[in-house]
Amino acid sequence: MIDVAAVENKFFGPSVTVAGLLTGRDVIKTLLDKIEGHEMLLVPDVVLNEDNIFLDDITLDDLEEALGIPARKIVSTPEGLLKGLVEGTEHN
Repeated sequence: MIDVAAVENKFFGPSVTVAGLLTGRDVIKTLLDKIEGHEMLLVPDVVLNEDNIFLDDITLDDLEEALGIPARKIVSTPEGLLKGLVEGTEHN
């Protein structure tokens, strides 16, 4: 099963709807009670810098630790989503 979660930007405010301005803490807060039964989290590349860090210094490793599932950075394209899904199922 694939779920898409809308993450409200609490750091900059709900009127900011640019994915690249999401923080790791907002992602964690949104997904913490919705992650059960899921195998991995696909994170679009636009929310991370080149070192895989969110604007608030949360890393992909921090995300994995907080949520208890693997988090993978994907390219923000349909092809990137498909590649992330395929590669994710190969690792599980």
